[in-house]
Amino acid sequence: MPPELTVAAPNTTAPYVRAAFGPDWIDADHDCHDTRAEVLVAETATPVTFNANGCTVATGRWIDPWGGYTSTLASDFQIDHLVPLADAWRSGAWAWTDQQREAFAQNLSNRDELNAVKGSLNTAKSDSKPDQWKPPLTTAWCRYAASWARIKHDWNLTVSEILGHDRQYVVDPGRRRRPNRLEAVLVGGLADLVRELKVVADKVGRINDKRLQGVAPCEIKHLREVDRDSPDLAR
Repeated sequence: MPPELTVAAPNTTAPYVRAAFGPDWIDADHDCHDTRAEVLVAETATPVTFNANGCTVATGRWIDPWGGYTSTLASDFQIDHLVPLADAWRSGAWAWTDQQREAFAQNLSNRDELNAVKGSLNTAKSDSKPDQWKPPLTTAWCRYAASWARIKHDWNLTVSEILGHDRQYVVDPGRRRRPNRLEAVLVGGLADLVRELKVVADKVGRINDKRLQGVAPCEIKHLREVDRDSPDLAR
């Protein structure tokens, strides 16, 4: 079954406090590389160099997945929570324990939960939802929305974009309007995309690969490029 998203109004009664999610970045495995450094090391296209302290990243080569910006300077990038912490708070994290909130803020297990993005782009996005902010790189819209929905599902966070249970429309301050492609991917719970995925997966003989379950068709190429040498996607 495709992942379903829980629709609910955001909780605005409990004010969002960044400190509720713990420190900015932690060194979970005590190797002197905090979460920021781990993301930079994981996403670089070339080997990184470290600053004199041996812990913080100085150079590498990164491509902002949402804007396409490329740079070799780590200082040009911020680490973006695809689902912003403030949005997570309003959609369910307000009720979590401190440990759960920190785990969400520092999670490295899903490659799209945390990404190195151009600083100014991350600032512009702020805590916006997909109906409020879209990646400048239009070819990334599908991956962005699919990842957003999957993160929401995995962490049991709610979405508020659907008007009741009518998925043909989205909320747009005081009126109903047809959703654009990005919003449709999000509010539809990925059901249509997963059906498309099964057709594609059948053709390439990958339908039993758990890595592809619930993945939008537009993401398959991305997954294979990233995991070309991974035994998880052995051909």
